[in-house]
Amino acid sequence: MYLTKTQINQINQGKRITISKTQLKKNGGFLPFLIPILASLGLGAASGAASWGTKKILNKISGSGTKPKKKKTWKGDISELRITNKVINQNMKKEKGFRDVFTIDTLPKKMRKFENGIVNLDISTGSGTHWVCYYNDPQYDFVEYFDPFGEYKIKGISFSKPKCPKSIETYLKSSGKKIIYNTEFLQKFDSVKCGYFCMKYITERNKGNSPARVIYSFTQYPSDHNENLVINK
Repeated sequence: MYLTKTQINQINQGKRITISKTQLKKNGGFLPFLIPILASLGLGAASGAASWGTKKILNKISGSGTKPKKKKTWKGDISELRITNKVINQNMKKEKGFRDVFTIDTLPKKMRKFENGIVNLDISTGSGTHWVCYYNDPQYDFVEYFDPFGEYKIKGISFSKPKCPKSIETYLKSSGKKIIYNTEFLQKFDSVKCGYFCMKYITERNKGNSPARVIYSFTQYPSDHNENLVINK
């Protein structure tokens, strides 16, 4: 049994085709029924191995060698937080020094001399939790870690120990600088705008505002003012 006319036309057009299990069983594999096809296409076959032309056809049929594997990326949607990694990247891609959006297990090994980024406290296989950010300014002898929840307690439970996950701490220390943390509780506890707080922090720093100036542009407690400020450029 040979390929169908449709399959042959697809090969001639450079398209990928699929061989059914029935076709393979009746022909004992690819090469027995490929020989007349290759001959008709003027591709031929090298002795004991597939030539470039043969390999090209084999790839078209088997589906291999046609599409490179896509880089594994975080698929977290975090719709419950009202902002996704895609939205953050879209808004931040033109910001000076912005490296990327990360999860705690996808951080690079070494920080650049001038760099900022936004990190989700979930792992790459998770759906997402809370956004924080960092800023490494070559003009300062410290690297900044910003969490819109700051250091806070609720019902006797402390959320500030450690001040940031170990993986983030390790990455920040790769700058060779000490880490400074904000302590102010700026975001409402039931707010879903942590990503916006982080984008606001970085964009304001990039405007030349000092860390203190950015922090004190907020009320030093959760408020409607803060929630509105972060969505206004």
